Amino acid sequence: MLDGGKTAETTDLKKSIDAVLANGKRLIAEARDYLSYETPPATAYFLVQIAQEEFAKAFLLEMVRRGVIPWSNYILRATRDHICKQLVCLVMEYLSPDDERFFNWKPGVVEEVPQSVYDAIQVLRYERIGGWEPGGCCLVEPINYEKEPLAVLKGNQDRFKQRTLYVSIDRNGKVSSQPGTGISAESLEAEIEKAKRLEFIVDTTHDHRIVEAFRLLFERLKDK
Repeated sequence: MLDGGKTAETTDLKKSIDAVLANGKRLIAEARDYLSYETPPATAYFLVQIAQEEFAKAFLLEMVRRGVIPWSNYILRATRDHICKQLVCLVMEYLSPDDERFFNWKPGVVEEVPQSVYDAIQVLRYERIGGWEPGGCCLVEPINYEKEPLAVLKGNQDRFKQRTLYVSIDRNGKVSSQPGTGISAESLEAEIEKAKRLEFIVDTTHDHRIVEAFRLLFERLKDK
């Protein structure tokens, strides 16, 4: 529930999800336009990263619309937080795998959800959003998270994203890196394909194990 006693209506959420998805698609289209004349493709890479975060925002809103997680100021804040959305992207990437993992799938074999995926949900709930709740993190004991979600929590991905746009200056006042260093056209194309996969998974059937993990971890997340 939000300030003033208002709740998120299903129709409003659907309109918001559609608007967010449309914006993500626009960002990808603009990124492709940059590919035709920019080398290295720094700005394009940044736009694709933002598009992926938009799809993560849509995913969170869809989980609320389906009644999996409760709508609250915390979820609203999460939709505006880069790290929260990057953690959701880790979960979404598992739900919509790349071609290599898809073609290696064997019929009749139920794949075990990687611990890093569950950790991404836990880090999102307890370490990031939990830090906003009164009293801070609600974990009783520290957990040894997998390195990928932990790196996102520490801001590694966000710092890399920023380096695609800004000139970095070292302690001596010298330039330490130029925008877009290390970004190739091939890596950008891979990120665009990833973004498309994230978009696809927003309104398709989700893995019931992932849905249940969100439900259990977020069921008590309500505004105080």
